[in-house]
Amino acid sequence: MTPELVTFFHDITKQYDTVKVIYNKQNYGLGKAQNQGINKSRELGATSIVLLDHDSILKPLFIQKLYTTFSEMVECGCKIGALGQSISMNLLGKLIR
Repeated sequence: MTPELVTFFHDITKQYDTVKVIYNKQNYGLGKAQNQGINKSRELGATSIVLLDHDSILKPLFIQKLYTTFSEMVECGCKIGALGQSISMNLLGKLIR
């Protein structure tokens, strides 16, 4: 990791106390990194987790729309394993964007 990245992550964690950074001594790959993040999030009490990678580009209001869709599905009793950015149909046949 470059010194600039270390400084960037240090600054972000100082600015936002809810941001946590996990430093590895080597690159173990995306899957392991995401699993580390999921495990740490659970330890810290997270109820929802959004997975991104280095080239993720979110559409405007993505997180807000994702949370709204999630909340609506929970309210109607749907079991949810994962949600994504594409359009799909939920169990009630309602269009989800």
